[in-house]
Amino acid sequence: MGMFDFLGGGGDPMKEANKYLEKIPGQMGQYMDPYIGAGKGALSELMKQYGGLLHDPGAMYKQFGQGFQQSPGYQFQLGEGQRAMNQGAAAGGMLGSPQEQAQLAQYSQGLANQDYQNYMHQILGMYGQGLQGMGGINQMGYGASGTMAQGLKEMLESQAGGAYANAASKNQGMSNLLGGLGGGALGFMTGGPAGAASGAGKAMGWF
Repeated sequence: MGMFDFLGGGGDPMKEANKYLEKIPGQMGQYMDPYIGAGKGALSELMKQYGGLLHDPGAMYKQFGQGFQQSPGYQFQLGEGQRAMNQGAAAGGMLGSPQEQAQLAQYSQGLANQDYQNYMHQILGMYGQGLQGMGGINQMGYGASGTMAQGLKEMLESQAGGAYANAASKNQGMSNLLGGLGGGALGFMTGGPAGAASGAGKAMGWF
């Protein structure tokens, strides 16, 4: 047992407290780390996507359009529209005429453009949902990071406060010890061994 252990009553209270305080990061980390990691990954992906939207939105729009395929109802609508136009042209004696062919081409092109725009509207809506979801994950990670930081801050504050109180206690104990030794020396000079014991005890507050 060292001198400070003796003065502190048999053990260093700060060391005992640290056995538990130092478990805090590991205990918090096993719950917070997955969310912090997910938040960091989401932030990286968000920055990439927003960067693309800011710097070259046309390229992203073109990329989305590359996945376009005619919708299941496109051919049905096209066939129905063409039949209706043929019937009208036949009734007017215009079936097969250049004018009817131009109308059919215009109708087909318009329907194809509408089908493409519907596709892009849906794909951009899904893209927006993806960005929103990534933003939510990023916020969740930010919250977990804040909770982790707060926990570590409180742990360090507890350790700092404990270390200060422990040092103050040891300093007070050393002061008492030195005072006792001084009182004992003075008592010895004035009253021999009995005076030394009495002087030391009074200086340290034993009696």
